[in-house]
Amino acid sequence: VGQEEQWQEVEVTVDSGAFNNVCGEGLMPEIGKQETNASRNKEYFYTASKEKVHNLGEKVVKGCNDEGVPAGIVFQVVEKVQDNLASVRKICEAGNSVVFDSSGSYIRNKASGKCTKIEQKNGNYIFKMWVHKSSF
Repeated sequence: VGQEEQWQEVEVTVDSGAFNNVCGEGLMPEIGKQETNASRNKEYFYTASKEKVHNLGEKVVKGCNDEGVPAGIVFQVVEKVQDNLASVRKICEAGNSVVFDSSGSYIRNKASGKCTKIEQKNGNYIFKMWVHKSSF
């Protein structure tokens, strides 16, 4: 079995204005959505355009970055969202620093010093995660 058959690439947009990490229900449907207190209580978020979107649960995504360094993120699943959005606030709260720079952007884990490259794509800053299909 080839590398591409064992791993699935997931692109995540780094969002400095997002309150939480969010994704739509279409993010790796193979990974089950877990019910949370927020989803049971029908809590919601507001989008940048002030639209209310309900919390539908969460997805825990574990894998590695392009350099093979273990990486993970917990997404709150919300309706009407098309992209996977990583909150800079949440990234920093998890013990990382985020650097946006014309000579190279990255997320650096403060404890290990390991970095995840952030690249520009279609006017957005994104990073890639690779999730092993056996984790589905």
